[in-house]
This record gives sequence, C-alpha cells and structure tokens, in this order.
Amino acid sequence: TSAAGDLYRAWMDVRVAFSSSDVLTALQSCEYGEDNALKTYKKALETDASWPAETMNLISNQRQSLKVSHDRIKRYRDERAAKPHTVTH
Repeated sequence: TSAAGDLYRAWMDVRVAFSSSDVLTALQSCEYGEDNALKTYKKALETDASWPAETMNLISNQRQSLKVSHDRIKRYRDERAAKPHTVTH
C-alpha cells in the first residue's frame, strides 16, 4: 500500500458516508480504485526490468484476477445506475 492509496481509501469512506446514493457512489469509487490498480499492473508488465519468469507470471495472474473483479464492479455499477434513484436511511 502507499500513502496515496491510503488517502484515497479514506476519501472514499468519507464520500460514501455523505452520499445520498451510497451504493452507487461506493461502486464508482471501487471502480476508480481498480482502474488505477490496473494501470499500475500494466506499467509493471511493460517495464524494461528483467523480472524472473515466476514474478512476471505472478504479476500477470494478479492483473488478470483484478481485471475480472474490475469488470464485475463495473457491471454492478452500471446495473445500479440504471435503477431509479432511491434514498435509504
């Protein structure tokens, strides 16, 4: 984890706490975080560093797993966004 990641997670918690559509906001925030993580994995895989084959496989497998999670979150977000807006307390 990084300081930027910790700060983002704290901001996401505050944003969700004060949002009237907390589920949609949480899904949007999760997708944003997943997007950034995917970019980081992409950079790691594209670097000129000579990673051992096991490390490259691990990074590649983790990125693929993250991509599956990202796509699921995006699908949930799209489904939630399509529903009529209701506020729950």
